[in-house]
Amino acid sequence: MSMSLNPLVFLVGCALLGAGCNRAPEGPQVPSAAPSSAPSSAAATPTSGAVPPGTLGRAGPAMLDLAGLQEAVREVQVLGRWRGRPAPVEALDDPLVRRRILTRALENRLIRDEVARRGLTAGPAAIERALVNALAGRGPSHAVDAVPDADTLEAQIAARFEAPVARVRRVAADLLGSEALAQALLDEVPEARIKADWVAAQTARDLEVWQVPRVPTAQEIDEAERTRGAEIEAWYAAHMSRFSTPARVSLHRLFLQGTDAGTRAKLEALRARLAAGEDFEALARSESQGPQARRGGAVGSLAEKRVPWAEGLAEGALSPIIEERGGLAVYRLDGRLPATHRPVSQPSVRREIAATLLREADALPGAKALAAQVRARLSRNPEDPELAALVASRAVRRHVTQPFDKDGPEAIPGVGLAPEAFQAAFAAAAGAVAGPFQVRQHYVVFRVLVAKAADPAAWVAARADYSARWREAKRGTVVDRWLSQVLEGQPMWVDGEALRALTRAQLLAEPGSVSPPPR
Repeated sequence: MSMSLNPLVFLVGCALLGAGCNRAPEGPQVPSAAPSSAPSSAAATPTSGAVPPGTLGRAGPAMLDLAGLQEAVREVQVLGRWRGRPAPVEALDDPLVRRRILTRALENRLIRDEVARRGLTAGPAAIERALVNALAGRGPSHAVDAVPDADTLEAQIAARFEAPVARVRRVAADLLGSEALAQALLDEVPEARIKADWVAAQTARDLEVWQVPRVPTAQEIDEAERTRGAEIEAWYAAHMSRFSTPARVSLHRLFLQGTDAGTRAKLEALRARLAAGEDFEALARSESQGPQARRGGAVGSLAEKRVPWAEGLAEGALSPIIEERGGLAVYRLDGRLPATHRPVSQPSVRREIAATLLREADALPGAKALAAQVRARLSRNPEDPELAALVASRAVRRHVTQPFDKDGPEAIPGVGLAPEAFQAAFAAAAGAVAGPFQVRQHYVVFRVLVAKAADPAAWVAARADYSARWREAKRGTVVDRWLSQVLEGQPMWVDGEALRALTRAQLLAEPGSVSPPPR
């Protein structure tokens, strides 16, 4: 059984544990709400009401100080042990991780209050069962055959989590409370909403799609060069960096995970072997723990500014040992590529900009005429040999989609997000031709091959099974959606400067035992 996690513990756990978590569901979201408020900048102040001294962040009525943040960090550590992957404390040095922990801790306070307001707080027996599941690394609601006596259970929890039992109980209560709140929110969704999604899921289309590149002809570019000289100069001045390539260095890398003294000593020994002339590629393949190991440590080229330690390093020389996120590395400098700059006087630059200006203005009569021709021929005779000739000449692209339903993002397979074309497809009957639609770098024309519609009478038989599957699909995000509604119009405030000033030791201290640094 997968573990159901509340927003604080789940997302912060992902940030620290590198779990690759992704709770974005497929299909429409519920309840509908505005996107979650992003934390305001460090220089900003709360939009309403004063905050006490020492407050690090605020979300609506919830506020958090250093002690609250320290408790949130401790909860993350509990979750890491619950899942069998203790969080690496080095991640706390990342300002983004700190901010994520803080903002989710604020949201967690709102969730706790709502759980209490609704009377959904887990009882002692449920928490005891959750603790048994914690020992086994299972989700808090997993069925439990037996619960040890209180003394035995507490001793086992203390040994497994190396934390006060009360803290582990708090995390278990949060997990159970979030599950209960999610169920309550799902129970409030009216059947009409679920039925509408069922109808959408039963409504499907197969399309024959034709894509005409939004590319100006050579003659159109020539004309733009002659008549848009001032615009070309202005566009170049505004986008000069696009025509410049910074100085780059090509590198090989040997990486070891970890930053402890033993890892450093091992890497120093490996570096000494390289300095003595041992083959870098062979040693990287056998010893490196980085993703480049299978390529003999080849990194490719990087901008010089990304590797300041390479300044002054000769070709073929080894870098000092570099501490990186997650470990230590030594590099070999293979070569240098000088910076380049393409001037606006260069003919290829002027033509490139002219083509861009035409696309931006949608001044592409040739491509538009071709798209209109495709639609006309497709409407008259889908088997028109001229259409096949256009595909053969690569003037247009053609593909047939897999069936796709209305209960999903407004995207057409092989085309991508295309709201206008998507809506037109579901408004059209089988055999209908529609377009052209401007979709990024193409004009899109399509013919509806299959138009499947829902049978409203079938809802009665499908209702119970579909409703259960629908609720399960939405369970992972419904609390986050509720948070978005609660915080709508109340931007989250974070004191970024104070957050960055905290040391790792302060964040890892027991709550309330360390004062924040002076401001």
